[in-house]
Amino acid sequence: ILMFSMYPDAKVFYREYVQNAYDAIVEATRKGVLPAVKDGNISININTSERYISILDNGIGISVADVPKFLLNIADGNKDGITTAGQYGIGRLVGARYCKKLIFKTSTIGEEKYSEVIFDTDLAQKIIHDKNDHSTATEVIARITSINYGDENIDDHYFEVKMEDVDTSYKELLKPNVIKEYLQEVAPIDYELEFKN
Repeated sequence: ILMFSMYPDAKVFYREYVQNAYDAIVEATRKGVLPAVKDGNISININTSERYISILDNGIGISVADVPKFLLNIADGNKDGITTAGQYGIGRLVGARYCKKLIFKTSTIGEEKYSEVIFDTDLAQKIIHDKNDHSTATEVIARITSINYGDENIDDHYFEVKMEDVDTSYKELLKPNVIKEYLQEVAPIDYELEFKN
């Protein structure tokens, strides 16, 4: 349900990942990694020809030691839903339905390593639809995931969601103008209004 049928609108994963990125930027400002929220950056790259989507932020990132806990424990969120946009720890897998591989790459300041968690969503679909396979949810996650580590600049801090081989049935997901309009309606944005007499 979390990976393949939680939300009816395909575009919703953009909102979920932008919310997570925003929360990471807010956390980076709280911890002094970024001077202010306005110094945060969320970039979305949509490659129509290669059917590839990337959502990258310069927020707090996740340490190598914490990656399994935060990215492999499903529905174990540590957000309060008040000071953060997210809350339940389930939104990270929402993009799985629309691609063959869902990849999270992250690093945090002070570490010389990055972590990359790969969800083979194509394999997950096969397991789920195999009536003879009675694996538990934990077993399925273990079978469809792999973690890679690599060298990184000690000052880098980021989190990137990559979606490879986006399903051609969802053409709107690869249309930048459609996604831009959608995000203008739903993305969490800090704003301040000053009323003057």
